[in-house]
Amino acid sequence: MSGVIFANTAVKTDQQTFTCLFGLWGNSAPSYLWPLFSTNNYIQLSTMISKTFYLYFAVLVAVAMACTNDVLPPPERPEFCNDIIASYNTNVKPIIDESCAYSGCHDGAGGTGPGNYKSYNGILSILDDGSFRNRVLEKERDPLLGMPPDNSIYPESQKDDLTEEELQIIECWLNEGYPKE
Repeated sequence: MSGVIFANTAVKTDQQTFTCLFGLWGNSAPSYLWPLFSTNNYIQLSTMISKTFYLYFAVLVAVAMACTNDVLPPPERPEFCNDIIASYNTNVKPIIDESCAYSGCHDGAGGTGPGNYKSYNGILSILDDGSFRNRVLEKERDPLLGMPPDNSIYPESQKDDLTEEELQIIECWLNEGYPKE
């Protein structure tokens, strides 16, 4: 049996029970352990294992049923977005060109910033993964992590901060799914 225990195996004698439980030892198992695994003890042990298994299985099923594939609701539309119609080509590209996609930064030519922000397709991957929103809106007050970075940390930075109007345009654009047109 190679040490495999089957809960439904009928056991006739104490010796067989012990051999069933410890098949790898076989007849060379220490005889002082045989009384621990008498037929009655084996049945109690297998009943306890069965109850424990069903308990763990029930908990696993309950946890699995509690898990869902909830989708986060879209961010609430700020009131100022009612007056702003933002699209990449209309009013976002000029902000990005002036604040991010200049020579030496996110220009796609080996600047200090990764990526090429000179085109919509060049910026699309960081829009999709949320890092643009994170760095421009959520960390905007952080002089090191916020974008654009302060020129006190990055002297080549052309602009320290976006204006409130620029931040609102970008936030509305991101909330609307960053349309190109």
